[in-house]
Amino acid sequence: MAWRVIQNGTELTHHGYDARMWRWNVVDEESGAEKPIIVRVSGTALASAPADLPDVVAEARETDGRAAVRRFLDWIVPPDTIELDTFTEQPRAIGGIPRVPDAEDEVPELREISEWFRQRGIALHVERNGDDWLAPMLPLDRDVGSASYGTGPTPLEAARDARDRFLGSAIQATSAITSTERG
Repeated sequence: MAWRVIQNGTELTHHGYDARMWRWNVVDEESGAEKPIIVRVSGTALASAPADLPDVVAEARETDGRAAVRRFLDWIVPPDTIELDTFTEQPRAIGGIPRVPDAEDEVPELREISEWFRQRGIALHVERNGDDWLAPMLPLDRDVGSASYGTGPTPLEAARDARDRFLGSAIQATSAITSTERG
């Protein structure tokens, strides 16, 4: 179960970022699902001499982001965005679900939940937090700000909790609208 690059990086222009960005497309070799990944290298990292940068940043810069994308091809769901700056030792992943040893039976449902969120314009990111897992939910069009999240003892439990919380918020919002309309 691995992802592979199917389209080389296309440079993107985005106002408001002091960075170079590339869009890479990857495909899941098992399901055939395709997914874009945005790689963003900060302007300060671009202005620095390669010898002054951590290897991961210099390699990403040299390869228009390909080296950064390769680091995430073994994830269950690769991140939506990968960010690197002058001091990055490990690229910052926004969205995605990392592979966890001894949890292979959870992979299909994790992918399903991640896609469920994506269809609603939300990136689900599952990450370790001490002994537990967090599953923040971020709008796909924003990568800063606060986020609602689910928690759990496993990545799957955190993702399920995130979905339950999202659905609970939607039900509350619908109830509030209905109450307001009635009077």
